[in-house]
Amino acid sequence: MRRKGILIAGIIALVALSGFWYLRGTPHYSLFKLSQAVRNHNPDEAFKYIDIDSVVAGFARTLMGSNPGETEEEAARRSSLRRMIAEALPGMRGSIRSSLRDAIAGKDRDKGRKGLGSIEINNLNLRKIRETPFWNLEVKRNGSTAMVHLKDNPGLKAKMVKTTSGHWQITEVVLSP
Repeated sequence: MRRKGILIAGIIALVALSGFWYLRGTPHYSLFKLSQAVRNHNPDEAFKYIDIDSVVAGFARTLMGSNPGETEEEAARRSSLRRMIAEALPGMRGSIRSSLRDAIAGKDRDKGRKGLGSIEINNLNLRKIRETPFWNLEVKRNGSTAMVHLKDNPGLKAKMVKTTSGHWQITEVVLSP
């Protein structure tokens, strides 16, 4: 009888452990860890789950996108815009990373103002990240990528990619009408 109890306890422990290992490899768990890092004001931990370089590059691609019905003059202006964005991109990445780090760390924006050339994330409401219930998220997983959005705001989506270390990172923010 004692052997049977130990066997049952071992099976339960094995099932629980395998469930935990499965859960750790899901986008939901990475989003939970991201919200926990924001709640704890830990930008280093949060940046494990956000690839700032890819997010900024995605915004730049959106800004530089082409319109099939544009005139030659509009195409020339867009070409100038592309050059300007390409030149500004390295600075934008650093500034957005710094501003996001300060916002997550909870630093006072007035004390940490960097002067001209910095990008302030004034409208970033980190409280929303802390308070969003996970049942309000819709995650559509497709292999090693996933699209995430709030059920009450389907126009704002985040693309996540599974990293080689097993966790998921936000690599793109998609704004759709």
